[in-house]
Amino acid sequence: MKYLAWLERAHGYLLERSSADTPLFPSALPYPEVAGLRLGTKGLLKSTDWCRVFVNALVAWCNFVVLGCPDAYEPRVAHRSVEGIRPYADKLLGEVAEFFCPEMLSGTLSCEGKRKDLEDLVASGTGACYSGVVKVGCQQLSTALPMVAERVAIPEEAGQVDPRRCLERSRAEVVDRLPDLRLPEALWGEEVVACHRVAVHEESSLLRRLWAAKMITFVPEQELPRRRDGRLLLGGLFAVRKNEKEDRLIFDRRPENATMKRLDWAKLPAGACLCRMVLAENEILRGSGDDLRNYYYTLALPPEWVRFNAKLLAEAGFDAAVPHRACLRVLGMGDVNGCAIAQATHEAVLQRGGLLNKANTLVYGEPVPKSRVWQGAYLDDLLIIYRLALAQRVALDGSFRPPAPLPQDPDVMLTRAAEHAYHQANLSRAEHKAFRCETKFKAWGAEVDGVRGRAGAPLDVRRQVWQILRKIVDLGFCTKEILQRVLGFVCFIFQYRREFYSLQHHIYRYIEGMEIDRWVRLPNQILDELRSIAFHLPFAFWSMRRELGRDLVATDATPTTGGATSAAVSEDLARELWRRSEVRGAPVRLDHAEDLLPGAPVPQEPSRFASSLCHCLRWRVLSSYTFRQTSHINLQELRAFKRELCRIASSFSSTGRIQIFVNDSKVAEGCYVPENARKETSRGLLCHRVPGYLLGVVDACLGAAVGRVGRCVVWVTGGLKGEIVFLRSFVLSWPVHLVNGSMAPRLRDAVLGKEYRRRLRDAAIDLVNRAGRCGGRLSRNSSVRQIDRWLEKAVEDAHGGEEKLYYVTLGVLGVQKFWRISGSALPGTWAALKAWRHLTPSRSRMPMTFYTLQAFLVVCLAKGNQAKGRERYLWWSVMLGSWLAFTALLRPGEIYKLRVEDITLPVEVAEGVDSPGMVVVIRRPKTRRVYKTQFVLVKHESVIRWMRWWLAAHRPGKRLFPWERHQWATTFKAGLSALGLESIGFTPASMRAGGATHLFREKENLPALQYMGRWSKASTLRHYLHDAFSMYTALHFSDTATTLQREAHLHVHRLDAPPPARLVDLLRHD
Repeated sequence: MKYLAWLERAHGYLLERSSADTPLFPSALPYPEVAGLRLGTKGLLKSTDWCRVFVNALVAWCNFVVLGCPDAYEPRVAHRSVEGIRPYADKLLGEVAEFFCPEMLSGTLSCEGKRKDLEDLVASGTGACYSGVVKVGCQQLSTALPMVAERVAIPEEAGQVDPRRCLERSRAEVVDRLPDLRLPEALWGEEVVACHRVAVHEESSLLRRLWAAKMITFVPEQELPRRRDGRLLLGGLFAVRKNEKEDRLIFDRRPENATMKRLDWAKLPAGACLCRMVLAENEILRGSGDDLRNYYYTLALPPEWVRFNAKLLAEAGFDAAVPHRACLRVLGMGDVNGCAIAQATHEAVLQRGGLLNKANTLVYGEPVPKSRVWQGAYLDDLLIIYRLALAQRVALDGSFRPPAPLPQDPDVMLTRAAEHAYHQANLSRAEHKAFRCETKFKAWGAEVDGVRGRAGAPLDVRRQVWQILRKIVDLGFCTKEILQRVLGFVCFIFQYRREFYSLQHHIYRYIEGMEIDRWVRLPNQILDELRSIAFHLPFAFWSMRRELGRDLVATDATPTTGGATSAAVSEDLARELWRRSEVRGAPVRLDHAEDLLPGAPVPQEPSRFASSLCHCLRWRVLSSYTFRQTSHINLQELRAFKRELCRIASSFSSTGRIQIFVNDSKVAEGCYVPENARKETSRGLLCHRVPGYLLGVVDACLGAAVGRVGRCVVWVTGGLKGEIVFLRSFVLSWPVHLVNGSMAPRLRDAVLGKEYRRRLRDAAIDLVNRAGRCGGRLSRNSSVRQIDRWLEKAVEDAHGGEEKLYYVTLGVLGVQKFWRISGSALPGTWAALKAWRHLTPSRSRMPMTFYTLQAFLVVCLAKGNQAKGRERYLWWSVMLGSWLAFTALLRPGEIYKLRVEDITLPVEVAEGVDSPGMVVVIRRPKTRRVYKTQFVLVKHESVIRWMRWWLAAHRPGKRLFPWERHQWATTFKAGLSALGLESIGFTPASMRAGGATHLFREKENLPALQYMGRWSKASTLRHYLHDAFSMYTALHFSDTATTLQREAHLHVHRLDAPPPARLVDLLRHD
């Protein structure tokens, strides 16, 4: 508010800009003629002036947020001119005028229902003084009301419908055997005391009403379920307000619910699903709805389940010698599986009548149907909406009259079918709540106007919540319970404009630290958040009359750079992308702290549709830039998206448009509320987007995250200067004239192998070519500073592609070698490589089980028998190398470096139970800081026999397995493919992980395993085993792979001993 006061005073001498590329914010006040007037003035302002003052304050809030909530009130920036911001403000002015009524302007608006109780509780806080925290009377708000027998809404005859007759066979069997869902007592949840609010004088009259309606029966206490200590599992009854004359009867079954498994049958729709509805200029939306009266109590329970529904009621009127308890015979509101059974029964009834076809059924979290008819059942409510196309354009000035429905209209036919299905199932409809083919209706908590194309929380609810927020801000004091209730209403309202959720930030942590039943003075940042929420309540609805953008925008970022591209799409493709876009978010942490915990969700697979589409479009570059500082990749993704959103919103021609974005970040895709980690940065980025959504009237739809796109094909490059890029590949091969010296190899190349020098040269050439594609013309004569700058950009470009970090690092080393540049002269390049290395997640080794290893060894043996010559030798060497790595816990590099003299075999006569075993010496181990030379003792008899047979064909001084690493990897992969395991993720490193896991499962001796595996620390081994066992639980083979392994195990006996012929003879024979 201080910034608003300064902006009004300084409005006459602000630096203004009016060009077409001027950002939308900061801007001047759109209505300077009302500057100086205050919203708090009651009864002195005209309604038009009041609304203009409101819009001025809203624009000032947008400026304040975009500028980063500055401490100084005179930021040295240029503002968008009054003429530039006025068209945006005029669009919002009509919505503000519609939202505010005379009662709100005068402060006399009264609330209704639960909001009335909340308003009365706020009014009771006037006794809190302004000296600090003061304990005053704070009455409790509770929806659990005492039972009044005459007000309870129950059917005349309950339990008329048996769910087992309506459900499909598999679900009917589950309902028929509900006791099977009970958990063992050791797995029961927290013990709670049921809420029971039936007074003693109300018990007899309530019992009579429930008994007359056949809702209860009486069961002897000895037949009721108990805990191990003999206590009964008792529930309770309380009431919830339904309307002015009736209360709902609620059965608090929490003690018994804690003993049950939860059914996952209920896939419900929501009013927020209507936020995916888009109407054309000649279309309107009309809806038809039904409500089932006392639906829960209409559904009967199986007789054997009645005893599990005990209620705490007096035993008056029955034999005193046999204590009884009243038990529900029907499905109670409060049963842990009540919603699942009620929803499944309702859906089954409608599906029998021809409704709820999968092609037009709404389910929250899933893409909306393509058809013009949408329908869904939410427990006892049915809604059928129809997008009706007309011959002429729909007038939005209030003169339009919708046509009368026709008998052949789809919604009319479905409504008749629903009525017939209810009649056949003996379900009674609440006819006073039914509506047919209405363009204005309320359903699932949403208020819908099918002509204007709006869906959101009811206008009266938004007005009353605004009034409550106004009183809290004026008072300056509040209690924890009041803030919790207010935020509950706010979250319900904001589900139709989810970007407004980012307005709630500090308030949740503040509420968590508040004391209960105390009035507390609210700090300024909490009051500012409440004001910002109130500012956005007039616009918290979804407008269906918006057109889909015909261009698809893709944003991406690295830790240091960002950019955006766009591609034109057809109208049908844009509508399909909109339908498939993100509709239901999930909590995400930027630090991934919970990803390794037990029960962590499996990462979602990127959208194949969007990923495939990105390869088929012609993209053009919109922007490319470098961030001022390096930051977390997901924060940079948010910045890149915010930049494009602000660019689009700054163009007035883009207002009223749904802009579709694609992004490869799941965090940036549907992020609306900041997390705890990096909360200040993420909250600022999220709040900065709200002004663009609001005044730009642009709805950004983020499509499903796409995977990394591969190298661009020729036609995507659009005719780049290929000759220049091609010439760059010869830079490192130009001749160098020798000044003096001989042609002998230099000392600096003496330790480099021929193959390594070739890879070093190729990697350097590729890196210089990549720098050329980024725009840099590098040569040996370029300055070191220029080389560092363009190599850094090349590294950032490689990070966004599919290049490996190792290959790019090799390229940088190659450039340093061939151009004779020291590493300290390239600080930017090495800083980018370091950031890349820190952002690369560590990959755990997928352990291979002993059963799978045996099948793999049999396959390698069989492949070698079928092959000849060098190929046979390669298959058998991979078999023995993998087997030795598994039993001796060797790393792939250690296997590769083994020589014949590193193996010491036991004396043949000593083989057996008391055999000393085979010794494997490791001369250059990974953990050589512990022991310079290490050894492993192998006592597996079959391995010893095979190694004796193998060593007989090799001379000392030679490598034990003389193949290159890529040959081992290729043969290893071919063996896995023969077993159908190519997609599991096994690598040569899986041998060591699998061997360690196998030995621990057999002996459970951690110190012995640490010594054999040569781990320097026990903590490292424990982490290693935990990762391995967690992967075991996620290891699932296909049916084909399981069958192939089973067939291979039929020949596992062939691994007991090697062939009788010598290896040399078998190779020479071919």
